[in-house]
Amino acid sequence: MGEAANGQDALQLAGTLHPEVAVLDLAMPFSMASTRRREIQRISPKTKTILLTMHTDRRYILEALRGGAKGYVMKDACG
Repeated sequence: MGEAANGQDALQLAGTLHPEVAVLDLAMPFSMASTRRREIQRISPKTKTILLTMHTDRRYILEALRGGAKGYVMKDACG
């Protein structure tokens, strides 16, 4: 298990830990989650990504799912 402060750290941790699941904030600092998701898939193909987002617009959600994310969680659902 690891925790990253930004997209670059997330990529580095994924390459080291090869997690089963990576939860990525759609608006993470220093990168877009969609870009990091693709990079994580490249270096850790078995890692499934879940996106965390505050956006309720279906456009963002559908884009993430079409891009390969396995799911998403709304930030307001996290209590």
